[in-house]
Amino acid sequence: MTIDLSYFDRWIIAPYAICLFGSVLIGLAYIAVRLKHSGIKTEYTMYILFLELISILLCGNFLASVMQQKTPHEAGFTSLGGAAGMLLGVWLNNVIFKEKRTEITETCITALPLIYSIAKLGCLFGGCCGGLPYTGPFAVRYLRNGQIVQADSIPVQLIETVVFLQLFFLFFRCKNKIGAAQMIILCSVAKFLTDFLRDVHKDAVISQNQVGCVVVIVAAAFICVRKRHRRVA
Repeated sequence: MTIDLSYFDRWIIAPYAICLFGSVLIGLAYIAVRLKHSGIKTEYTMYILFLELISILLCGNFLASVMQQKTPHEAGFTSLGGAAGMLLGVWLNNVIFKEKRTEITETCITALPLIYSIAKLGCLFGGCCGGLPYTGPFAVRYLRNGQIVQADSIPVQLIETVVFLQLFFLFFRCKNKIGAAQMIILCSVAKFLTDFLRDVHKDAVISQNQVGCVVVIVAAAFICVRKRHRRVA
């Protein structure tokens, strides 16, 4: 698969931006529909969505600036920061709407892999977050003005799209069987494993994203154990 980046250079809005903001809007639309079915008032839903949107954008940009050691204006957006923003928004909304915190938490966490899967298509067409060198089936190559800017590599962005879309369908079908903390653990494990396919591992054993995933897994596991102890007590 060959992708000519010079073709997208002519677009008024880059495909990365289209997929990124499109993924957030689709995820928020899913949350709105699910919250409506849960009986939450429309005005409350609007507050919840607004807080989630602000948290996602701010945290995604903030973490990108920290990881890239740039100012927020110079830095882009990182998916890990966006996920952290979603979780921050969930916590804030739970504080505000305590009586509906179960519905809010499960709905927002279910939307996480959906948002991420769509956003990774932007990385695929934008040429970022590339994979390790690979010349087998479905290998992706990037060109710009007829020149190769990235040789054949693993289409890790497409793999992540497929993996996380499957996780979304799993969470949607089993939303009454899988807890929110367990969903977070599954998403973090999937991100941790698929990250090994990225080209950053040519020079590093563990990436910054994977360190973040480990932190999230430990925190979510602690929540699971704490809830289990409460049930026993």
